[in-house]
Parts: sequence; structure tokens; C-alpha cells
Amino acid sequence: MKKITLIIITFLYSYLSYGQYLSEGFESGTSLPASWVLTQTNTTETWEISTTVANNGTNSATVAYDFSQDETLTSPSIDLSSSTNPRFIFSWSMSYYWSVDPNNNYDFTVSLDDGTNITELFKEADVGEFDNFTWYEQTIDLSAYVGQSDVKLLFNYTGDDGAALYLDDILIEETPTCLSVTNLTATSNSPTEAEISWTAGASETEWTYEYGPTGFTQGDGIITITGPNNPITFGGLTPGATYDIYVQANCAGTNGDSTWETITWTMPNTPPSNDDCDGAISLTVNSDYSCAVVTAGTTSGATASSQPDDVTGTPNTDVWFSFVATETSHKVTITDVVNQGGGTSTSTDMGMGVYDASGGCDGLVFVDDSDPNTLDLTGLTVSNTYLVRVYGWYTSVQQNNFNICVGSPIGTITPNFSDDFSTLDNWTESEGPFGAPSSTDNTSSWVSSDFLNDASNVNGQSARINIYGSSIDEYLISPVFNLSGGTYYLNYDIALTEWDDTTSATLGSDDYLALLVTQDGGSSWQELSRWDASTEISNEGQSATEFTLSGYGAEVQFAFYANSGSSDSGIDNDLFIDNFQITSETLGTATNTLEGFTLYPTIVKEALNFRSQNNVEAITVFNLLGQKVFSGAPNTNNSSINLSKLRPGVYVVKVSAEGKTGSYKIIKE
Repeated sequence: MKKITLIIITFLYSYLSYGQYLSEGFESGTSLPASWVLTQTNTTETWEISTTVANNGTNSATVAYDFSQDETLTSPSIDLSSSTNPRFIFSWSMSYYWSVDPNNNYDFTVSLDDGTNITELFKEADVGEFDNFTWYEQTIDLSAYVGQSDVKLLFNYTGDDGAALYLDDILIEETPTCLSVTNLTATSNSPTEAEISWTAGASETEWTYEYGPTGFTQGDGIITITGPNNPITFGGLTPGATYDIYVQANCAGTNGDSTWETITWTMPNTPPSNDDCDGAISLTVNSDYSCAVVTAGTTSGATASSQPDDVTGTPNTDVWFSFVATETSHKVTITDVVNQGGGTSTSTDMGMGVYDASGGCDGLVFVDDSDPNTLDLTGLTVSNTYLVRVYGWYTSVQQNNFNICVGSPIGTITPNFSDDFSTLDNWTESEGPFGAPSSTDNTSSWVSSDFLNDASNVNGQSARINIYGSSIDEYLISPVFNLSGGTYYLNYDIALTEWDDTTSATLGSDDYLALLVTQDGGSSWQELSRWDASTEISNEGQSATEFTLSGYGAEVQFAFYANSGSSDSGIDNDLFIDNFQITSETLGTATNTLEGFTLYPTIVKEALNFRSQNNVEAITVFNLLGQKVFSGAPNTNNSSINLSKLRPGVYVVKVSAEGKTGSYKIIKE
């Protein structure tokens, strides 16, 4: 994460304004001001004017580069007899070129008698570690000297070879009743977003700020806001552009407002100069809307990236992908992030930038650095190629493994639609009584989990609900479907096991799962089917009876509602839903089904998978003319076949297992 910080001090003039007792920026010439007194033990090096190093302007006072120095620069006499609350502000910087320890090389003191009796105000050791060639501002309370008429500041330097001290912008003034903010800092969260923070000058809780392109006149900035926010975040900035911000403390009552503090910062360019998008990894757009099938190396477009960093500095992780837009809107999803330290997280700790390939690596069109799992893209041009840059926000070099895919956007979906519940991203959750999900509660006990509690992942993921006790009133609600175009067909798989096991189970006497539908945004729900203690549910998985959806409207949602009553508190089961599909063609079997056999997805893009409790000897695929278009002898219980070469349309799949035959319909996209 890059931080761009610049402290701006009020410019100092040769005359004193009201409330100022000393103001010196060393800008009057190439020699020390005549009113400043130099006392030295070494004539080789001494306090002098630097015309090349300054905090503001062009000059500063400096002393440098010799052994056993003891050089003191004394200010002119300062009259604080009429002061009420004076303070001392100055800027300092240290540079050193060899392996020397510059700590304790100088201290700043105050004296009432030209140095015979002095009080130490500040020494370099007080600040601890510091950065070479960096300016720091220091403020010291001088209220102890109120009423004194002959106060002098002594800047003492005890030097080591190779070290130099610079002083600039010395000011003694009355402490304002409303203090300006300090440590005004700009941090780039991304190439287009910056966070501005500061330290309150005192106890104020409100500030006014204005920002805009560097050089803008106050009053003509992009935005002026008064409020209690600190830090503040600005988005929509231009990569590589330079901006100014002014911040003023607003103090209550008669204290008024502080003077303005300002910084200038530059947004980082993106991508970095040593980026290279030429080797972008090609992704295929998923058409199932969910963008959920992200297993590494599959033909659904998911790709696992375990590439080492190819960018130095921050951000560190930098991997490029590309895809060809098939719609004007898409979404990019990242899952299963594993960082170098190990562990998988649902939080990506990453940002994504999307670029129009016609503009190359610099053609930024979208960016999101808020730790996105999904980046929604709109306004795309169909058939154009887009580049996706994924980068991590780490303070040290990292390497990440993750899965990424591109899908169609979730909106009102016109089927065909299929979801294997690899995630629940497409669905919403809620709790509440039957037919009345809460409008404010978006949580539930539904999770994406191994189908049949099979940790080997042979059966993939599913939606799972644990039904036990008397506190289960859980909703899993589908996206919105437009079913006004005619007749559609709904299918899904269901299974039941004992909790955290694979063994068969039976629902309790007052436990049930209901499939509900709404056409009015959830104001009312109707039940389509119910699974309860009187319904046998296999622990091997089974297909639910296909529903014909005819006469429905343009805004239809379905929900699975799980309920557990109080009569069977000792029963603890896991219920699974998988392969939820709404299709424009019936997927009802042509003849019969096989017990313990599941074919998925039935809306096929490339791979058609199956799982079976028995060995599958043969699979044959026919078109609707009865012509054989594929045949295979897998001789296994779980496998897949590649149907990517088939033309789009409806097909019949015949399966032979243990001397029995089943028939199933699929849709090839």
C-alpha cells in the first residue's frame, strides 16, 4: 500500500504578523542572518545556508561533515513579555552517508542569558528512529517563558563525520485557540481511490475539507464538506494524477476555525511500469449465471493461479486473465484464496482491475480494491476482449493461489438456469415462520457443503441444512426468474443423512422441507411440494419429481423452507439440495430412472457428470431423431463425459448399471 505524505508549513516572511515573536525561513540570502550568533569550536565546518535543501522555499540552515564538532547557533532575542501562550515550531531533517549513528548529534535549548543557564527543549534522541533525508515538524510549548523579555533559542550540533543537520521554518507565535490538524496524510488504496487522515489539533470533532486537482483555487475544488469524518475516502480519481486537499479544524464557540493545512499527493499509475499483460490467462465465460464452478483446470473457465509475483513493490501479487464478453454485463468472481502463509479464506485480500484490451495494459475501465470476491461489470461491448488484473494488498512479497471465473450477471433470469450450489452467491437467506420470511434478516443456517457429507468431493457441493431441535425456521431463496415466455420445468436433487454422516435417516414427525414460490416479491408464498416423515429420502441422493411451470409471470422466486418442530428434539439430520434447474425443455425421464444414480448438470456446456451407487457399465447419448451421437463404457461409479462437440439441443442419455437401464434428458447449450 503506497502512502504519499507531504507536510506543508505556513510560508514565513521577513516581517512578523500579529501574534508572532520570531519567524525565520533563512530565505534572505546566502549567509546566515546577521542577528543570529554563531559559536563554534571547529572552523572547518560551521552553520551556514544551504541553497539546495529546504522544507519550504529554497534555503535552510545546515551544519555538516566533520569530526568533533560543537557548533551552536543562537537566535536573536525574543520578547515574550506580552505573550499569553507561546509555542515554538520548527522543521528539521538529518542526512548521513556512512555507517554512523547520528542519534544525540544535536539538541535544541532555550536560554535567558545567552547560554549560561539553559533548559533543554528537544534533542534528536527524543524522536527515536527517523528516515534519512526526511523533514519533520516539531512543536514545543513555551508557556513557561511567558513574561520574559530576553529569550533566546540555541541550536547545538555535536557532529560526526558524514552526518548533516538541516533547520527550516522557525516560528514562535501565540498558540491558536483552534489548532490546525497535524500529520495530514494521503494513502492510495488503489489507482483510483485515496484515504485522507490526520491528527486532530486538539479536541475538535468536526473539520472542513476541500480537494481537487493540484493548483486549484479554494472554493473551486471538486468537493467541500464539513463533517465529523476522519479518515475520509475519495473514489473515482485518475491514476497518475496529482491532487491537493485543504483541511481546517472547526472548533466550537468562540475558538472559531483553525488555519488550513494542505498536502499534495499523486495517485499511483496502474499498472506499474514493469507490468506485463501479454501473457494473460484465457477464461471462458460461464453461462450458468452463478460463476460458481471454479475448480482448477476445468473446462468451465476456472483457472488456478499459483504464479510467483511479477511486480516488485506494492501491490505485490499481480496476475492477468482475459475473457471475451458474451453479454454487456458480466461478473468476475475469486474464491479459495490461499496465501503464502497457508490457509484458505473467503476474504480475498485482493483488488481487481478490468481493462479493455484494445487499450492494452493501460485501458482501465473498472477497478475495485475493497477486498472483492465479486466484481460486477456493466457497459461491456459484446465480442470485445477484456483483461482482468488481480493484485494483493500486502506489505511484504506474497504469493497467492486462487480460483477465478467469469459469469453472467445475476438479474432477472430467463432460463435455462442451473446451480450446483458450489456457493450460495445466487441465493438469499432468511429466517421466519412458514410463508413469511423476515424482510430484515438475511442470515440462515443454510450453507454450501459436501453433498452427502462426502468430504472426498466426489459428489461436489450442495446446499445443506442441519435439521434438529426446535429452532429451525430457515429460508434459502432463489434469484428472480422471468417465466412469462411460456412453459418451463423445475428439477432438483435431494438427499438426507444423519448429522455429519453418510448413513440413512428419517425426518422427525414434525420436521419438514417445503418448496415455495412467490410472484409478488415475497408478499405471499404458495407451497409446491413438501418432504416430511412420511416421505422417504435416500441417503444416496435422488431426483425430485419434475415441476411444470406454466402461466407464471416475469418476477418469480422459489424458496426451500426447512422447519424443525419440538416433538423430536433428539433427531439430528442433514438435508441436502443439489442441481437446481429451470429449463425451457422437460428433463423428465424418457422411460425410467436408476435408484442411487444422479446425472448433472442437465444443462450441459461441456462436461456431463454422474455419480452412482452401482458401477456404470455404459452411457449412450441420442439426439431426438434417435441417432447415437456418443457412447462410452466408463466402468466406474463417478466420472464425467465431454459433450463439448455436440450441437445445442435436447438429448436423451441412456445409462446401464448392474443390469438395469435408465433414461434421462439433458439440454446441450
